[in-house]
Amino acid sequence: QQQGEYAVHFDATLLAKYLKQIGIERKINFIDGIVEDIQTDENSYITGIKLQNGLLIKTDFVFDCTGFKRLVIGKHYQSKWIDYSEIIPNNRAIAFFIKNTSKQIPPYTESIATDYGWVWKIPIQDRFGCGFVFNSNLTSDDLIKQEILKLFPGEDIEFGKTFNFDAGCYEKVWIKNCVAVGLASGFIEPLEATSLMLSVITLTHLSFSLPGLLYRKQSYIDKYNEIVSQRNKDILDFIYLHYLTKRKDNNYWIHFNNRTNIPDKLKSTLDQLESFSSFNDYYSRTIGLFPDTFGLDSYIAVLSGLGLFNNEDLKIHFNSLKYLNTFDREITYGEELKQANLDLCKVSMKHTEFIESIKNEN
Repeated sequence: QQQGEYAVHFDATLLAKYLKQIGIERKINFIDGIVEDIQTDENSYITGIKLQNGLLIKTDFVFDCTGFKRLVIGKHYQSKWIDYSEIIPNNRAIAFFIKNTSKQIPPYTESIATDYGWVWKIPIQDRFGCGFVFNSNLTSDDLIKQEILKLFPGEDIEFGKTFNFDAGCYEKVWIKNCVAVGLASGFIEPLEATSLMLSVITLTHLSFSLPGLLYRKQSYIDKYNEIVSQRNKDILDFIYLHYLTKRKDNNYWIHFNNRTNIPDKLKSTLDQLESFSSFNDYYSRTIGLFPDTFGLDSYIAVLSGLGLFNNEDLKIHFNSLKYLNTFDREITYGEELKQANLDLCKVSMKHTEFIESIKNEN
């Protein structure tokens, strides 16, 4: 019986090779080529994709997985782009790697705020996959690389790809017989790895929208686009929340405080949180304060870390809960959760041991 939850990180290059191998074993054709033209019928449904080598691939349904190039939903169908650049300050990232010379693998990732943006640091078995996310309008690549060397002195740093991104998403990610997945559908920024999460969520929704895929039922397509649009708004709110620090000590944070606009839904959420009434789970679900994408627990974790709670008001709120009919149930649940976590610690293994156990099973 599984106790608790966990997630694992993969070496993206090795995972891609592994999935390619599985696909070929399942008789999926792998064709390496560059798209030259997209052919459609009189109703604008895609009938074929022509490659530069002259090969024409006939299509019934197309998944646009062209990443930041966004060849189909963006360039071909010209879906309307929803720009988030006035909300999210960053537009560029420099990837880099640090060797892990320790025998231990940390069981967590790090998101490190800096004077110029933030750094992700993700452990895998032999290295840390890292990246520096920043606003290229405020600083240069050379300065960021110097900052990386200062942040990790004495480390053997290998610089990887540098990429630009536009914070935003398409209004419609499913048009005719094509659906965009992952970066091709939009991107907010690397924080919280929401692009990966959104890919999983949207593909799950797609599995419940098969009449739109198989029989081109527009009502299913419209509903799918509506759901994905709302998910993007939820993610935008939650990512922006991370930036509500009290820092005003340099140009980056001054620029953020003076030039970015807080999303309307997030502002409403924060206003209601000031009264702490939303901490009652029933109440928060009734008024729809917290979306499905990120719930109350996620908001509490970030807000607490940012020091945005008034602790005295918080004590008053929780003391008043004893007058509610749900108080006993909530206290009992809290005690059970605490005990479950203590029990979990007794049987849990270190990250390194967990990885070794997986290797031995295979």
